[in-house]
Amino acid sequence: MDEKSDIRNNLPEQNIKDDILATGIAHDLNNILATISGYAEMLNEDLPKDSALTEKISKIMSAVAKAKALTNQLLSSDMQTGWDKKTVNVNDILKETVELFKSALPPGIKISSDIPEEKIILFADPAQLFRVFLNIVTNAVHSMEEKGGIMSVSAGVVKGNHIKSLFNREVAADQYAVVTFRDTGSGMDASLMQRIFEPFYTTGKGGKGKGVGLYVVRGIVNDLGGEIHVSSKENEGSVFDVYLPLVN
Repeated sequence: MDEKSDIRNNLPEQNIKDDILATGIAHDLNNILATISGYAEMLNEDLPKDSALTEKISKIMSAVAKAKALTNQLLSSDMQTGWDKKTVNVNDILKETVELFKSALPPGIKISSDIPEEKIILFADPAQLFRVFLNIVTNAVHSMEEKGGIMSVSAGVVKGNHIKSLFNREVAADQYAVVTFRDTGSGMDASLMQRIFEPFYTTGKGGKGKGVGLYVVRGIVNDLGGEIHVSSKENEGSVFDVYLPLVN
């Protein structure tokens, strides 16, 4: 029996049932996404070439493509086998994430962004990178739902020595991208911060979240040779700094 089977057999029965349910939902979502994609393509073909709606249709199709990539990875027996790593501009993925949320924010919550025009190039799976940003922003929005607030997103570059000093580890590159997510939400105390990356641990109210979002985020970031630094204060908000090695 391989290590993966061992781990699965040691999971609680409810977790295995949740995995089976997630797989079924992923199949259903793929069917729905295929319908959305099909109608979007037909609309695009019917529109005049100079239509102002063409760009919006393009964004719908781009979002569907990302969603399909994520559901296909959920359906894979080993998610990492489905990863398609390539050189990617982290700023493009970050902008798409911000644009997606700006159109569907609850009342009282705003997102501001400071994303440079200069390219910041990583070697990563674009869908997985999008998943990292999506999960962090989702958590931030949930933390601000009761009282509202502001989510600030920024990107930049730091020296590898900064990573070495901050995390006390050897570095994988001379320079790292740093993507910062800052919210003014409910924040966390020290005991909660120690557990946020644990699988199946969640503080979500009303059944929101299964407690795997940040666990998955850390796994993806670690696979890319990166790190996550978190700071937070109760009733003041949280800051997530995601460090990812640049392509040399």
